[in-house]
Parts: sequence; C-alpha cells; structure tokens
Amino acid sequence: MTASPEIIRCLVLLCAFALSPVAGADVLRIFPEKIDIHPHAASQRVVVTLTDARGVSSDVTSEASVTLEDTRLARWQDGVLNASASGQTRLLVEHAGLSARAGVKVNGSAEAAWPSFQNEVVPVLMRYGCSSGGCHGATRGKDGFRLSLFGYDPDADHFRLTREFVNRRVNVALPQESLLLKKSAGTVPHGGGKKLTPTDPNFDLLREWIAAGAPRSPADEAHMSSVCVYPADLTLDAEGQNHRVVVMGSFTDGSQRDVTHLSILESSDDSIVSVTREGILSSHRRGEVFVSVRLPSFISGVRVDVVPGQQAPAPLAQSWNFIDEPVYARLSKLRMTPAEVCSDDDFVRRVFIDAIGLLPSLAETQEFRNDTRSDKRAQLVDRLLARPEFTDLWTMKWGERLQARSIVSASASHQKATVRYTEWLHRQIESETPMNEVIHRLVAAKGTWIENPESNFYRERDPKVLMENMAQLFLGARIQCAQCHNHPFDRWTQNDYYGMVAFFARTQKKSCEDMMDVLVYEAPSGETSHPVTQKLVVPKFLGGEHATTAGRERRKVLADWLTAPDNRLVARNLANIYWQHFFGVGIIDPVDDARVSNPPSNPELLEALAARLVEVGFKPRALIRDILLSRTYQHSSVENETNRADTRNFSHSYPRRMLAEVLWDCLTQATGYYNDGFYFERPGTRAVQIGDGGITTTFLSTFGRSKRETPCTCEVKSQPTLSQALSLINGSNITNCIERGKNLPAWTATSGDPQEVIRKLYLTSLSRLPSDFETAAFAETLRTRPAGPSVALQDIFWAVLNSNEFLFNH
Repeated sequence: MTASPEIIRCLVLLCAFALSPVAGADVLRIFPEKIDIHPHAASQRVVVTLTDARGVSSDVTSEASVTLEDTRLARWQDGVLNASASGQTRLLVEHAGLSARAGVKVNGSAEAAWPSFQNEVVPVLMRYGCSSGGCHGATRGKDGFRLSLFGYDPDADHFRLTREFVNRRVNVALPQESLLLKKSAGTVPHGGGKKLTPTDPNFDLLREWIAAGAPRSPADEAHMSSVCVYPADLTLDAEGQNHRVVVMGSFTDGSQRDVTHLSILESSDDSIVSVTREGILSSHRRGEVFVSVRLPSFISGVRVDVVPGQQAPAPLAQSWNFIDEPVYARLSKLRMTPAEVCSDDDFVRRVFIDAIGLLPSLAETQEFRNDTRSDKRAQLVDRLLARPEFTDLWTMKWGERLQARSIVSASASHQKATVRYTEWLHRQIESETPMNEVIHRLVAAKGTWIENPESNFYRERDPKVLMENMAQLFLGARIQCAQCHNHPFDRWTQNDYYGMVAFFARTQKKSCEDMMDVLVYEAPSGETSHPVTQKLVVPKFLGGEHATTAGRERRKVLADWLTAPDNRLVARNLANIYWQHFFGVGIIDPVDDARVSNPPSNPELLEALAARLVEVGFKPRALIRDILLSRTYQHSSVENETNRADTRNFSHSYPRRMLAEVLWDCLTQATGYYNDGFYFERPGTRAVQIGDGGITTTFLSTFGRSKRETPCTCEVKSQPTLSQALSLINGSNITNCIERGKNLPAWTATSGDPQEVIRKLYLTSLSRLPSDFETAAFAETLRTRPAGPSVALQDIFWAVLNSNEFLFNH
C-alpha cells in the first residue's frame, strides 16, 4: 500500500505540530527501548535522552536516577548494564520529574561464549583500519599480510591469520606472543602504528579468541542481519553539547546485541558535529550532519541537526501546496525563516530558463509584467509546459543520462542509430509516455539499433557495465564498489552486485549487414559466477528476493520489477531528478548517488514527490507543474539572517549557472544572433536540440557540456571556472553575437533614445528594467564615450551579458 499525498500531508503537519513549542512537555526516553543482553555481548550501553518542548535533545544518562527492579540479573555502572544472571526485569529511569521504563532480558550470561570470529573479530579488524584499503585490505596486502577489504571474505581472513604462517600471527599456545596482539599494541615495530592498548576491551576480545583456539565461526552460527543506531534522529544545541549513541545489531537468531564497540563511527562534517570511537557526539556549530556507522556488510547512521537551542522552532510559513509543507516543517525545526516570494521579474526569467531553456522574449516579459490576473503565474506555467521547447530541453537532459552519442570505430559509425535514438526519446517525452513505461522499454529492449531505437540503451557489451549503468540511471545507486568487495558506504554486498549482473548475463550484440546497425538480443544461455565462491549466481533484485526467470527473458523480469507499482525506488529517483533540475541541488545530491551515508535532506519531501509521481501515472508534467507552483520554487534568492548558510533545505532560491547549451541559446536569443548550425545538424538548430553527445563546440565544452560517455550526472559541469571567465571576457563569442546579432541594430533603428534601447536590452537579457543607479551610470557612459552612442551601447550590452545576473538563473 502506498501513501497518498494527502496522508503524507497530514503526517507532515502532525510532525510539525509535535516540534512546535506548544506541542507538549519534555519527554524522557531510554535507548534502546528494549534491552536484550546476549552471551556474546554480556553488557549493554544505555542512553537516556531528554527532549524538551523545543525539540532539542540532551543526554542525561549520567544525571538520571536509574533503578533495576531485579538487581540480581544485572548491575548499572556509568551508563552500562552488566549481566549477572539470566531472567527478565525492568529498568526505571527518573529525571526532572519525568520517568521512563524499558524491558530487560538477560540470556544465559552466567557462562559467556568465546568471541565469534565473523561477528566480533572481523569487525574489530575493520574498526581499527587493519582491513582498510590503505593497510592490509589493499589488493596485494601490506608487508606480506593481506586481509579482505573491510572483511568481505571472513573465511580467507581466518586462513591468513591462523594457517598461512602457523603460530606466528596467532599463537594459540601463547596468545600474548601472537603478532596480531603485539603489533596492534605497538610492542613490536608496526607500520600502522599503535592501534590498541592492553586495557582496551577489544584487545581482550582478540586475546580471548586466540586463547580459545582461534576458532572459525561455525556454519550455523547466527550472523548479523541489520544494524540500527539509537537515537535515530537528534537535534542538539549549537553551544557545545555532548550526546551518546548506541549501535545495535540484529542477528538471525532473533537477538539484539550492543555492537557500538565494534563499529566505525564517522561524521560527514566534523566542524559541525564530531564523534568519538565510543559513540559520543559533540556539537560545535549550527548545521546538519549524518553520522555514519559501519560494520562489515552493514552501514547505518543517525541524522543530527544542530540548532540555536535558545530559539524556539520558527513559525510555519504559509504553504501553497503539498510540496511546501514538508519543506517548511523542516525549516521550522532548523529555526530557519524561508525567503520571501520572488518578484514577477525574477519569476518570469527563472521559470522560462528552467522550463524551456530560453529567456522570455521582450514581448513575453512585457505581457507578463502588465498581466493583473491573480493566477498569471499558473497560466504562464501551463503555457510553458505545453511548448515544444519543453520537450527539447528534457530530450537533452535524458539524452545525457542515456548516453545518446555516436560510436565511431575503425569499421563503422553509428550516427544514424544515435539520431533514431534521440528521435525516439523526443517522441516519448512529447507524447508524455509514462516514465515507468519508458524505463520498461529501455531495460527490456531488443532488436536493431535503427529499427528498435530503444535498444541503443545497450551500447556496452560487459554485463557488469550494463547493470551498473542501469542501477545508476533508474535507481540512483552507484554500486560499482560492490564488484570487488562489499560497498563500504552503502548496504550493497557482492551478492547483491552479482545477483543484479545475472539479469544481463545473456544480453548479446552482433553486427548487421548494415555496418551502421547492431542487433541486441537475449541468448538462450549465459550465467554469472561469484568471484569469491566461484558458484553460479541466481538473478536477484537489488535489496530484494531472488527472481523467478524460468521460461522468461531475464531483462523483462527485471523491467517488470523496476516498474512495479509497489517499487518506490524508481519513483523516488525520478522525483529527485526532476526536483534537482529546478533547484540546482537534489534532495539526495548527487541524484545518482543514493546511499545510506548520503541520505535525503528531507525524506518526507522526497516521499511526497514520489507519491505524487505515482498518483499521476509517472507523467512528469503534472509533478513539474506542482514544483513550479510551489512557494518553495518561488522563493526569492535574497537570504535572511536565519537561512544565509543554508545550501540544501530550499529556504531560498539558489543561484545556478545556466547549463552550457542553455547559456548559448540564451546568448544568441538575447542578441538576435542566427546560429549557422552545428556539425551534422541543420542550420538554426539550438544547442539544446543537438541530439548527439559527440557534437560540440569550444564554447559548449568550456561551459561543461556532457560528453555522454557515462550515465553519471558528473558529466555535466555546471560550476563556474577560470577558463569560462576568460572565454567570456577575452573570447570572441559575446562580441560576435552582439556585432552580428539583429536585436541591437533593430532597437537602435526604431528608437532614437539610447536609454530606451538600454531598457529593451535589460528586459530582453535580465527581464527587468535598469535601476535608477544603473540608468544614471549609463547616461554618463553615453555622454562621455568618444566613439558615440552606437559603440557605447555595444559596450553596455557586452557588460550585461558578462554579468553574473545574466549567466546565472536566480
């Protein structure tokens, strides 16, 4: 069952109310809420959190009064429960007139088991960097000793520790003589330096494992199935506050164990929140971070917001539609006041560039400025979404990701196939074919590149590359790391990776009689082997179950799963792609790098957008209309004191340099310059309409046009560079456009007043009139320029086109 936008709207409003000062009194909570002490973890860290009415959390574990109903089962010491006997009891915590309770279950702790190699020793080696890529986890190891990277192959690690050099790295007769302990403690020379001290609990863990005979984990041993961090969401005071977190692992035997001491904890920004190995977070300044928690094969984390604790949540701004509600709930929590609504001049220019990749013409700008209807912005949006330029822009955008470019080899050129591919894509967007259907056709495509253009999606031969491209495009996941080892920053394992590769193992290509054409087909056989086990891999959906492919083409099975109504991965990814285009930054950013350690800045917003996309049948125009008519999109770019540092919560409009193709089209449009055309394109073709990634110019390349060699969003360069500034100032592009363009001569011929020409120039280029200050400065320029007003107007035009106000959408 999928939640409708209305249900999400209600949930967002309830969350916002809960965060408001009037929402209620302080709340005391115990984490974890259910305590399960296992023989392999005979103690449990406990965190007591007080959340006040402003939503700010404080760690009161040390100050709270803690009582166990049955003290025979466990004892409390400095925030840790140490097991004494089996049984069940309850933990009672009291602080500041508040109380909280948690159930406690102690399982067989009287006789603790020896440490587990897979569940404890391997994580310890990862925690202290032994199995990292810069140490023994390198491809060839280090100093004669090699471990699998981040412990992805425990069996190989056990062999190298215990059998490769018997009684050297691990000495079961004299554990204290084991090189594993000596080097980690720094008592013998060690290139990695001192990692542990003899008083460290993890040093004891390694010593106990060796003393027990350094056993290998039995095949039926319970293993970790998931990881959680408590509290899962924290709001801290910006004025230097500490707060503990506890990491819990869920195991296949149903137990929950404290694995904080085995985990790697890292902050995404130590200048905002730093974290110690013991799981103590320290706030330093206002901002937001993600504290990731890594274990072999698992990653989780906690989102931490640091706010001025003395301030109450900001009042909720007035929402215009379902998009604004989660945005303003988030801003309220962060104590940010959203920017004011932008002016008509800002809006008309912004929405034209974003929606169709062009500036509003002089007539369109004047018409909008003179329109007095209350819904004129909605009327304009509807007209723009119906224009053919909207289709052109999104054909270019998807062509970049789908790698629509000619492949030129010694034997053939595939320009004809690329043209057909671009034309096919243009038709899908023009007719508003639902995007889930487009994705299904691409993934399940077969036939020749020319007769079945969607089969151009299969330009590569390697099944691994095909799978990686598909995942990055349609799931927003970069899972390339999982090819050689478990992904260190996401939940994907090698099993996940090769399970997905298996869907493409039978995809084959062969040349046709026409040298410019290629046939894509599904072979009757073809399998994928796992590089560690060497066993054949059964196709498996990413993060899901094994697929049933008997009697069916594997890629069609995958396409069905991708586009199934209950698969929200594609909907979220598509919603984020469209959002990023209109704001310059994704809710997950980059949009093709969704992972646990790169969470959405506003999960509720992303879910609302995905639900809306599903509701409208994956037809993007309806979702784009909602985005353009939201108050969030129509924020001014003028910041205020509360949101000046914001870069990802959409509290104000973020100025964005125009894309290379859009910039060239706007430059030629503003000057009236007729483009003679691009190589292999008809005269008058706009840069946005170039259908082949192999066609470019010096200007387009300088300003970051995608080469379309990979599906990565990083192919498009939108950041300003020095070479771009030099190209504008010293190059001939702008000068040629002004001198050869028809607009300036036409304006001069129809108006004898140079100031009137400047007003038209401004309305055409910037969609506004010059300010009084600018008008006075131009009057002085016109008066003092020896060459006369004609040259002065060219200079003024050149200066306007070189300004950030022209180059950026704001």
